[in-house]
Order: sequence, then C-alpha cells, then structure tokens
Amino acid sequence: MSKKITQTELNSAFYMKPTEIVEFFQSKGLKTSFDWHEVYEDAHAKAFTVAKMTEIELLSDTKKLLEKALDEGKSYSSFKKEASALFEKKGWVGFKEVKDPKTGEIRKVELGTPRRIKTIYDCNMRSSYAVGRYKEQLEEIDVAPIWQYKSLMDGHERPEHRAMHNKAFMADDPFWSAFYPPNGWGCRCYVVNLTKHEAKKEGIKIEKSEGKIKAETVIAGNEEKQTQSFNFNHDGRKIKLTPDAGWGTNLGIKAWGIDVQAWNKVENMPDSIKYQFISKMAENPHNKAVFENMIEKLVANGFKAQKIEKTLCWITPELFKKLDEVKIKNPIVVFQEQKAGHIIGERQKLSKDELKGIYEILNKPDGIYYDYTSGNETNLAFTKDIPKSDECIKVCVKLTKKSKISGDTVNYVTTAGKVKKTEMNDKRHFKKIE
Repeated sequence: MSKKITQTELNSAFYMKPTEIVEFFQSKGLKTSFDWHEVYEDAHAKAFTVAKMTEIELLSDTKKLLEKALDEGKSYSSFKKEASALFEKKGWVGFKEVKDPKTGEIRKVELGTPRRIKTIYDCNMRSSYAVGRYKEQLEEIDVAPIWQYKSLMDGHERPEHRAMHNKAFMADDPFWSAFYPPNGWGCRCYVVNLTKHEAKKEGIKIEKSEGKIKAETVIAGNEEKQTQSFNFNHDGRKIKLTPDAGWGTNLGIKAWGIDVQAWNKVENMPDSIKYQFISKMAENPHNKAVFENMIEKLVANGFKAQKIEKTLCWITPELFKKLDEVKIKNPIVVFQEQKAGHIIGERQKLSKDELKGIYEILNKPDGIYYDYTSGNETNLAFTKDIPKSDECIKVCVKLTKKSKISGDTVNYVTTAGKVKKTEMNDKRHFKKIE
C-alpha cells in the first residue's frame, strides 16, 4: 500500500469496475441546471447535473452513457464518440445564444463541444472513483489507519496540490471531510492508505489539521459561496489549499448533505408548501433501496468499521407537527453504518431481513412513543408488532443530534431490537404519541 503509484497503475485502476463506483453514480438523482454552481458541493452527492443541460430527457440519456462507461470501463474516446452522436441528435452542440431562465438575459453559452464532453467525462469519472476509493479505504481502516495525500508530480498540478504531496493524516482527521480529492476542475490528486508500520518505516510524519482549517468565501458564478481552506507551511512558505468553488466536500461521507440543504430551503416557507415537501421526501422509495443495499454489503463484508452515514427516511409531516413541543430541528433520519453490527449481533438478535425492515418500521409503525429511557433526553421509539408473538421490534431514534462528521444536525437511529410488547406500557419510560 505504501509503494508509489505509477501513472500506468493509476490509469488501470481508474478504469476498473468497482461496484462502489457504479452504485454511487447510479444512486444519483437528476437535476437540470443552467449554471454548474446551482448544484453546489454536497448536492453533487445525490444529484447528477450538467451545466446548460436543461432538458431532463437529455440529462437522463447522458447519465446513462456515463453509467455505461463506468460499468464497462470505457475509455474517453469511446464515451466521446457516443456522447457526440447523442448531442448531435438532440441539437445540444457548439455555441448558442440561450435565455437564462433565472434572469431572462440572453447569453452565448458553450454546449456539447469536445472540451465540454471531456469535462463531463473527467469530472464524473474522477468523482465517482474517489467515492469508491474512499469506501474501500474505510473498510481497511483497522489495518491501514493512516491516509496520505498524493499529487501526480508531473509538472501539470497546481502549486498548492504539489505542496500537499505526501502529507499524511489519520483517517478520522477532519481534513478528509473537506479535502479528500479531487479538489477542483481537472484535479488528479488521490489518497493512499498506510499501516502504522509502513508509515514508521518510511519516516512519514502524521499531521493534524486542528486549527488549520478556516472558513472561506469563494465566488461561484456571481454568487458568494461558503467553503473551507487548509492553511499550512511548506518550505518556509505559507500555503493555502482552497478547493475550486463547488469541490470543497467529500462526497463519500456527505451523501445526505443534500437533504439538509433541501430542508433549509423550505423550513421557513408557508406550511402548505413545507409539509407537502416533507410528505414527498418521506415517500422517497430511493432511500429504501439504498438502505437495503447498504445492509446487504455490510453483512457480506463482515461489518467492518465504517464512517458512512446515509439518509434512512424523513419523518412524516403528521408526526413532525406533533413533535413541535420537543423543538425537533428537522425531519431527517440518518443511519450510521457502524450501528448495523450492534443491531444484528448477539445483543439485539435481529436477522438481516429484520434489520432491513427498519425502513418500513419508521415509515409504517404500529406505534410511536416518546422514549425517556436516556435520562433527560427526549427521543423516539417506533414499534412494529411481530405476528403470533408477545414481542415487537423497537427502533430508537435520537432527536436533534449534531453529526461529528459534517456538523449538521439531524436525527439518528441509535439501536433496534426485540422487546416484549408490555414493555411499551411502562409510562415512566414511554409516552405514546400515536
């Protein structure tokens, strides 16, 4: 793992068929946009977009071409040929004067030119590959907990990316939350993971990012956007690593960031709009498929330690209204992968299928309770009766908890297991909501 990766090896790995890469790309939704910065940073974890591509049918066809390229390991030249034919057929070619749907301004824009096709291919391939590598490295974190930043060092990299070459941090250092590459348009940086023995043998210094990450404002289009910069010294000079606008995130760990952003947009809207939006998000079947697939993979790999969090569901608008008295911050319920091993293990005794059924329990429970078993904290308990049994499956959700990974506040599934139905009648610990 510590050997220098050659360009040939990197190219070979880039065109592999890691299941994670394909699954990540396929899991994205579609979002039409006029400007690339309309889908900013974390939103790219769940929405596939191509700037100036405002027709959903064309966007869908382009996404399918990229999925095919990922799945079959197709080269750029092969993708370019297919994409050029598609764009020619749809009339999405060359330079055209179009109307900005936001401002009404007539602008000359670049559509499906060879340069744009290359950008579409490179950006989506590298981002998807980075997510796959990130997840693979998480699975090896118990063996190789030290991650090292690498630049290709071929003379074509940015000066600040070159200065980052060989810097190493522990895998759980906050640095990787914002600066896991790629860190900009055309960025070819990557990460290798090392064992403690390898790092010591090579004399690698393990750094800490504490106090070196600063808030930063960048311009995206004509708008100010918030991102972060990493400030460090290199060869006696002060260097600032600031990702290009729209790239300051780690797509691998922030796969639910779009949910928080979406909620922030509607939180203060009229109730008729807000609760209709919550209802649609609560019914999203995509979350069920993603959760069930995640459980299958976790069982298959032996529940190795993970740092991934995914949106499990949204609390229904009816329940959200009732929870106003406990000042719940938002209706988003998140599942941490490392919880699965505890839930399915000896203590809780849930089967794989029962664990996968948590989604249905949260969406269609037989009972919902305030849960006071954690002292002064007010949490929720969702229950589903087990047929022909005196037991039920109880899913516990901690309300309004701040993520250690992203800093956003959501609601977390803490545990799930089988309990006697009569246990839920204990009014000291549970109060039925519905």
